[in-house]
Amino acid sequence: MKHQPVITGLGIVSPIGIGVDKFWEAAVAGRSGIGRPTLFDCSKLPPDCRIVGEVHDFNPLQWMPAREVKTTARFSQFAVAAAQMARADSRLGSAGIPVVDVEHSNFLAFLRDDAMRPWAALEYPVHAATSHVAIAIGAHGQTASPATACVAGLDAIAWAADKVARAQAPAGLAGATETPLAGASMEAFRALGALATWPGRPEEASRPFDRLRCGLVLAEGAAMVLIEDEEVARARGASVYARVLGFASITESAHMRNVDATGEPAARAMTMAIDSAGLS
Repeated sequence: MKHQPVITGLGIVSPIGIGVDKFWEAAVAGRSGIGRPTLFDCSKLPPDCRIVGEVHDFNPLQWMPAREVKTTARFSQFAVAAAQMARADSRLGSAGIPVVDVEHSNFLAFLRDDAMRPWAALEYPVHAATSHVAIAIGAHGQTASPATACVAGLDAIAWAADKVARAQAPAGLAGATETPLAGASMEAFRALGALATWPGRPEEASRPFDRLRCGLVLAEGAAMVLIEDEEVARARGASVYARVLGFASITESAHMRNVDATGEPAARAMTMAIDSAGLS
């Protein structure tokens, strides 16, 4: 018997707000989280490249014990905070499977030839944030950390939803976290020719569908959803945000940087997702 996975909890750490309410209020009001870097040195970058989306006023001590904060990287702190929010929002106990994607974890100490902290090796693997989330919420189910670049967060949600649908887990936390903001990573994206170069206001730089588009803007943040079986969720009186009806993920196998301009692979993925949901 296939179960219906639903989303009952949300959590987010973003440049326009920490927490779902603040994030949604800012999004509806059209407030931008893009600006000039304040958390790291970008003096070696050309002025028109100094554009990022930073998370301000984040206090990890609100989500983790002080001892753990000292030995946890920022991307893992974001993941734990978003996961704690999602679980609290769902009013559920320990979830079955945390599935977290980690996009970038910068080890600038290595690049600067500074002394490494004792815990650096523990934060290097892609599963670091996933492990921290599992420990924080007391989860003992299977964990996974998809390494599929920009779609990894969605792949994580699909993986967790599939586990719930197959009754292989009662619930799961899934999402993504990323903290790519540093001079070195900005230089790397600039060398690739992918970083936005915008001479105007920073908040106007990210315009992917505009004829004046000039590249991407790096930003940091994390978002998590709690997924569980609909029957169980409704039986305990949980609020259901959405059903996960279907999903699909494909690989273009074309180019590491450029997408297929025909749109055929994207259309195929959408069609597969619709078919997976049994819709027409």
